[in-house]
Amino acid sequence: MPPMHQLQQDLHRNSGTVAAYAVCTAAVLTFFRANRAATAALVEEGSDTSFALNLYLFVCLLAATLALSALQALFFARLGARLDCPIWRRSEPRTALREFLPLWFVINLAVTTLLSVLGPAAISSPGPSAGLLFMVSCLAVCLATPAGAAVMFHAASGPQAPREGAACVLRNLPSFVPALFIGLLQWVSGDVFQAAFPPDNAVNIALLGVCDLPLAVAECAVLALAWRVCMADRDRTEEEEDALDDDDY
Repeated sequence: MPPMHQLQQDLHRNSGTVAAYAVCTAAVLTFFRANRAATAALVEEGSDTSFALNLYLFVCLLAATLALSALQALFFARLGARLDCPIWRRSEPRTALREFLPLWFVINLAVTTLLSVLGPAAISSPGPSAGLLFMVSCLAVCLATPAGAAVMFHAASGPQAPREGAACVLRNLPSFVPALFIGLLQWVSGDVFQAAFPPDNAVNIALLGVCDLPLAVAECAVLALAWRVCMADRDRTEEEEDALDDDDY
């Protein structure tokens, strides 16, 4: 079955999980933007507590990242278990949070830090350097969800899961292209929405919350595509091992 047709079926069969993830993600981001806008307004007024307010904004960013990571751990584990039922079984909420919350928190924090460093550097750098920094940013953003999905898929390997996940991505890089492309569109669309609706007033913050819904659905699409690639890689490896066993006899 063509990957995009399979993706359409996967999203339809798991529409409840995808919709719940989209709504929860939009709610967390909307609350964070509203809180940041209110706090930033106090900082711009030149309050004597500006240092404390900036520290508060940083803590809120970490809290939002943690909340989004928890949503990814819970909903992506549920989605993965439904895609690979009954083989992959790590969708129980406590198990998902214990095993995958740290993974997604590290990924999200790394991408956020990388973009906050490379973004200003790209703007202030000359032409070729700016292009290189932009490409590195694109690669990091596009690979984040597929790489996280690959590590989750190989969770049964324990401490070897990151290595096996990376090896799976490298072995099947052409097959990951649709997922990477959707991830790129998701990132570009997010930047366009941010530029169109600066989160400095209640109306724009609400509109951005609505825009977050399709972006979250796109993230679920990336995960589903990556999960299917990992499943095909596992099945192919098992078939090759069975063929070798048959040759031994």
